[in-house]
Amino acid sequence: MGLILLLAAMAALGTIGLRIEPYPTTWTSDQVSAKTNCGIIPGTYSLSGERIHSDPRYTRPTLPLRFFARSRHDKPFGASHQHKGADKISFSFTEESASLTVTLLNSEDLCLGSIVLQQADHYRCRGDWLVRELPHRDAEPIVGPHGHSVKLRSQHGYLEARRKNWMIGFLYILPGANFSTKWMRFKRVADTAPASQCPAGKDL
Repeated sequence: MGLILLLAAMAALGTIGLRIEPYPTTWTSDQVSAKTNCGIIPGTYSLSGERIHSDPRYTRPTLPLRFFARSRHDKPFGASHQHKGADKISFSFTEESASLTVTLLNSEDLCLGSIVLQQADHYRCRGDWLVRELPHRDAEPIVGPHGHSVKLRSQHGYLEARRKNWMIGFLYILPGANFSTKWMRFKRVADTAPASQCPAGKDL
């Protein structure tokens, strides 16, 4: 009864939102993009990407670094803004420990920071996708169940990402429900990660 009343109040106040983007028809999709590493092909990708919109009014998306943060305290990955000078991101896997190393680079391939994600703790494989539940932002004004997730895979020279946000409860003092998905992709710029390692103190 309580849930029914809450949904009725949301409908009356117009606070139910549903924004679902289907997989872009102009992108080529294979049944399986990569058979190992949760679908992520190691290498280096641009942080500046594209969305399904071709309208010039839409700005080019930037790959959110918080997709890879273990918590909101992991700088620069946990920051709410993009790291100054960041231009690329690279991925490398260690099969023995089932871990993924994510490295942030500038335009000259100098390391700005790196982070190691363990499959058991920080991500999971779902088919040919790498799936992450994202840490909550600071001071989110939401009371009730809510979440943010992203799934990633490499395909046809791009890193594809689908972001999902959902909530049901109260936003500030208003009852609300929202479910949205958004697609973006980022071009592969090198087949391997840079050979140089992060200098001391850069590992997170």
